[in-house]
Amino acid sequence: MIINKKNKIKLLYDMIKIREVENTIARKYSEGKMRCPVHLSIGQEAIAVGVCNNLKKTDQILSAHRSHAHYLAKGGNLNSMISELHGKVTGCAKGKGGSMHLIDQSVGMLAAVPIVGSTLPISVGVAWSHKIKKRNNLVVVFFGDGATEEGV
Repeated sequence: MIINKKNKIKLLYDMIKIREVENTIARKYSEGKMRCPVHLSIGQEAIAVGVCNNLKKTDQILSAHRSHAHYLAKGGNLNSMISELHGKVTGCAKGKGGSMHLIDQSVGMLAAVPIVGSTLPISVGVAWSHKIKKRNNLVVVFFGDGATEEGV
């Protein structure tokens, strides 16, 4: 992505949008209507937006338990994500995954897996599969600093 004025505004808009979504979730969570615990990605918007704005739709991402920013930055549907938090069948994981298991293969969000460090070997396997099949897709894995202390 060329960083001209228009793209800078888009990147900033995307970061602010994600922050506002997360702040709204934080405010509304105490109403008790969301059927799952939520792990917010407040403060992590820039990484998600910066990386995902340089990916193609065919590129894939995997995330951990703080996946909202990654999902939205990759082009995930906000209404589907909110429906997922409420356990509705219209959610991106059909209401079965909740906050920590966002998935939407149509935008390249392969999985969000809450087990710390687990997406590292999964993403290597996905990337290796692309290599074997001679595909030119990128696979990006988002993980926190604690993930590197795990067995894999």
